[in-house]
Order: sequence, then C-alpha cells, then structure tokens
Amino acid sequence: MRVFTHEEALREYSLTAYIHAEDCNCELHRHEFFEIEFILSGTGTYEIDNIPYTIEPGMFFFTTPTSFHYLNTDKPFKLINVNFNFEVFADLNITKLMEASTPVALKFEGEDRDVMHTLLRELYFAHKKHNEPYKRSLLSCVLHKFAEAAPPYSPTGNAHIRKALIYILGNLGNEITLESVAKHLGISSVYLCTHFKNVMGISFKNYLDNIRFDYAAKLLKGTDMNITQVAHNSGFKDYANFMRRFKAKYGMTPNDYRDKEKELR
Repeated sequence: MRVFTHEEALREYSLTAYIHAEDCNCELHRHEFFEIEFILSGTGTYEIDNIPYTIEPGMFFFTTPTSFHYLNTDKPFKLINVNFNFEVFADLNITKLMEASTPVALKFEGEDRDVMHTLLRELYFAHKKHNEPYKRSLLSCVLHKFAEAAPPYSPTGNAHIRKALIYILGNLGNEITLESVAKHLGISSVYLCTHFKNVMGISFKNYLDNIRFDYAAKLLKGTDMNITQVAHNSGFKDYANFMRRFKAKYGMTPNDYRDKEKELR
C-alpha cells in the first residue's frame, strides 16, 4: 500500500486545494495528513477502510491519516481535493470531527451541495493566490458544514485532549509518548495524564495501544502488507512485542486473524 507523505503532497504548504479531472483508477493508499474529496462529476466506487461508497456528484469524503482507500471509476470524474496537516486540523478546534461516530462520507444535495461547492471552489482559488489566512477560514467553514450534517455526538470538552487525539492520529506510525505529546501541547505530562483519564475514561497508554491495535487489525483485513509492515505502520517497532501483544488481545496471531477475516468475506 502506498503512503503519500507530507513532503510529496503538501510540500511547503500546510493546506492545499486542487481541482482534478481523472480518467483512471487510484490504487490503495493512505496519507500522512487529512484529506477532503468533493465529487463534481462522474460515477464509480470510493472504498474507505473496506467500506464501499458510490461516487456521484455531491459526495463528500473525509479521510484521516489512518484511513486507507482507493477509487474505481466507471467513467472520467472531476473532484476538488483538499489536503491539510494535523496542526491545521487541531487549530480549527472542530470537536465533532474527532468523534468515532462521524461518517467519512456524506452526500450533499440541493442548496447544501451548492454552498459546499462554492466554499471549496473559493478555497481552491485562495490556494492559487497563496492566501493562507483566508484558506484556513474557508476550510473551517467547510468542515463545520460537514460536521453539521453528521449524526449527533457526545463532545470531548477539553481543548488539550482534542489536540492530543489529533496529534496521535497524525503521528500513529511514529514514536509517541505521554511526554512527547505534552511537550507538543505545551503542558506538563502530569496534567495531560490526569486530564486524559478524566476526559476519555481511559489512560493515555491504553488509548494509544487501542488505536494502534485497531489500525493494525484494519491493515490486516484490508491490505496485503506483511506482518512486519503492519506492525511498523501501526507504531509497533518491536516485532516480537507486537506479535505477543496482538495474540493476547485478539486470541490469535496476526496471520490467523487475517485468514479468519478472509473466510468471513
């Protein structure tokens, strides 16, 4: 599975916007950043984390650094593509998009579709003019519009915790410690440890382990990565430790887990 890095996609920017006209399929991949794709025309299938969605005008797709996806098109399609890093996302402070219930795909129709199209086109032109503050304002409007259309949720009320969750998501394959996240947020590790448990109802370490194992399971189900690659991409640098802990959590080895999932398809 190909991984698109910040350097090759965002380059010197923290936020980009382009209009693409495509007549080919896109292989399975993921990004080190967040991505929005808004379909202007065309048909086909957009699959995210093994869940297929129909490509049609008005579809809005929101993917995170842990989402792997690909496109199969029936005919040429046109879309607006927006990429942004986790610092931009954290600064926007949109609580709802950090909730697990938030969908990765929605269809906008009627006036809502026209508004979303207008905002994203304006974002595209702002990027061409290198107007960074205006780009961020427009992205905030786009994401609030998307969040508004999502199902109800229970908000995470602490701003530091929301930013910690986004930081973890954007750096899942790298070394992450309580101390490194606290340093990034400019707070003490003691404060983060205490408030993380109070807000999330789970310790920082257990949360980090859970999201990494969930992502490893997702990679086993949805990709052909070998086990070493799965462990590395999920943030487990010690292969033996990953194998032992995966079996303890799921009751089977990663290979057995993959085989079982294939049988269930």
